[in-house]
Amino acid sequence: MSAYWLGLTVGRFMLRCFLRSLGSVRTISLSLVLTLLLAVLMAGLHYWLVQQTSLPSAGSAG
Repeated sequence: MSAYWLGLTVGRFMLRCFLRSLGSVRTISLSLVLTLLLAVLMAGLHYWLVQQTSLPSAGSAG
């Protein structure tokens, strides 16, 4: 779970730096799109990590 929060924090920091470098009026819609994309990627990463951690325990139990 700590890897998830670390990725989320790093993603937010990179997103903030990216938006600061753009500095245009369109960053509002762009930030919304990038935030949604980041949320989907983090959800996918979290799901993958849960699958990776649950498979060995299921294999050893069986």
